[in-house]
Amino acid sequence: MMVRSRLCRLQEANKAVLEERERSHRNDQQLSDYEAEIGLLRRRLETLETDRDKDKKQIAHLQDALNRARVVCRPTISVWHNC
Repeated sequence: MMVRSRLCRLQEANKAVLEERERSHRNDQQLSDYEAEIGLLRRRLETLETDRDKDKKQIAHLQDALNRARVVCRPTISVWHNC
């Protein structure tokens, strides 16, 4: 009877070890998936920041061009108002 009891406890312990290994494997896989997603998000963020910087430069260039056009057109507009 004592041998069966010990055998039963040993089987339960082995089962618990296997379940813990499976849980550990699932956690490792989930961690790996999260790390991969973080890498993708970082690359996406870098792309968005690069696009934002390009857009800011383009906006500044267009504003400069608009301001130059306004300076050129002002005398013409003043002449029209005097008429």
